[in-house]
Amino acid sequence: MLGLSLGSAMIMAMAPGVASAQTQPEAIDTSVICGDVQSNFDDIAGSAHEYNVRCMADFGLTEGLAPDGTSYGPRLDVTRGQMASFIARFIEDYNEQALPPGNPARFDDVPPTDAQYVHASNIHKLAAIEVVEGTNASDGQSYAPNANVTRGQMASFIRRALSYLDNGDVNPLSEPPAGPDAFPDDDGSVHEPNINALAGVRIVEGFEDGDYRPLALVKRDQMASFVMRAYAWADAEGLGDEDPPPGEEPSVEVTTDADSLAAGDSFTATFTGDVDDIQGVTVAGDCVVDGDVNLDDGVATVATEDESDAGPCEVTFTVTFDDDTEQEHTVTLTIEGALNDDSGESFAGLQEAIDEAADGDTIHAYGSFDGPIAISAPVTVEGHDATLDGGFGISNTDGVTITGFTVTPGSIPGAGEDAAFYLTNVSEVEIRDNVVVGTGTGTGVLNASGGGDEEATIADNSFTGLLRGAFANPTADFTITGNTFDGNVVGSANDAASVITGNTFLDNGEGIGLGAAGSTVTGNMFDGNDDHVCDYTGTYVLATLIAANEFADDVVVDGNCIVDA
Repeated sequence: MLGLSLGSAMIMAMAPGVASAQTQPEAIDTSVICGDVQSNFDDIAGSAHEYNVRCMADFGLTEGLAPDGTSYGPRLDVTRGQMASFIARFIEDYNEQALPPGNPARFDDVPPTDAQYVHASNIHKLAAIEVVEGTNASDGQSYAPNANVTRGQMASFIRRALSYLDNGDVNPLSEPPAGPDAFPDDDGSVHEPNINALAGVRIVEGFEDGDYRPLALVKRDQMASFVMRAYAWADAEGLGDEDPPPGEEPSVEVTTDADSLAAGDSFTATFTGDVDDIQGVTVAGDCVVDGDVNLDDGVATVATEDESDAGPCEVTFTVTFDDDTEQEHTVTLTIEGALNDDSGESFAGLQEAIDEAADGDTIHAYGSFDGPIAISAPVTVEGHDATLDGGFGISNTDGVTITGFTVTPGSIPGAGEDAAFYLTNVSEVEIRDNVVVGTGTGTGVLNASGGGDEEATIADNSFTGLLRGAFANPTADFTITGNTFDGNVVGSANDAASVITGNTFLDNGEGIGLGAAGSTVTGNMFDGNDDHVCDYTGTYVLATLIAANEFADDVVVDGNCIVDA
């Protein structure tokens, strides 16, 4: 069901689709709906997603970046606020009608009107139809509009939007249908069912190595391909073309009051619809006490098992109606805690799981934890929408990997200042796909000064609101790549030679500070920083650094710093 904004594009000559990063299966060909694209931006040439960016602009789903819309910012990360606007426009264009306005007071961190925050009304609209939800960390009260969107989260947002287009509902999700396990690296992710569903209909693809990378951040040009493939699939399937036939059998819907909870805790399930026709309800699942459920005015209290393993758990309610028909409803809960992937042991606390782990073990973490967490053995710690208040202290070991956490810096023994990751005498440490958030103080990644050699790869993380995103003291050997440093006093401070490549520095007081000779600074993007790069050694040719990196605006050398002209 194409929106009116498509105009005559359907009768124009069809342009070739965008080449996929994966050879099989090939992504949906969006040229069927995009045709001969007309719109363009001055910064998208060469992007693998250029065609879909232009198509999305033809459909009126994007207007480019302020102030004049001539640029699109293809490699900028998509925020949750921007995502809401992309998807709300997609739904409204496809349905050829506006969404209901929603509750302007739904979230405590989203203003009521677009005059106060440009994406506010679209967030409220999608919340009203349950395409977006509040954050787990805030019990659903906050939306975090400026937080970045991961590839896993994006799959869930788009599948909910397609389900809404199909039948006006997202619970249960109706379209696309469930798909087979498509990728090896999303096991345990709450977004895995939605990733598999979209992969099954060729809306999403993996990378050349076969992984999906659910924790990687979505770029604005990638977002265009996600949205336009979803649009093309919806149109080919005819979603929403016909109202679903009236049901002749009784039916109910089931919602729960908790997405995650500790083992042994109880949750409530609310049944709506033909509740008066219910004869009985049973519940089953690996994490719940199986058996009959007692309904009180359509509400049931369900207990989880004390010994439930940490991680996702599917809970199935079987409803039997008075006419002996049955209906099953499955909800997914997350049991908070830590699960050792190698030993199979589950722990309520993350520190206990790490202390009991053998060298080389992988630990999956779910829920919220208090730090600091101490690591002194080679382990991999994978967070699944996990939060840590207080930071990680990693010392006297090698081979530690930490991914998938939202971390608030805290006091770590020996650090001398609040930090999210504090490294002492370590090697082969990888800090990947984490979100570090501060309030103007603290450091994201910090190594000991004089504590020994600290070798680490810091990749694909987001550092926001900190005193320093990363601080390499003289004994550091840091490779800093693919990260976003946004709104910090200093993005990356380097008193040791570091490799700093492919990062994005936005609205920092200082993007990169070079306090030691020998750093490699290439392929980074700078926008809105007071000082983009400052050389405190007098050993760098700043004109060479300008040529080796990308700047949103024209820049000049001012003293020892690169600044906007």
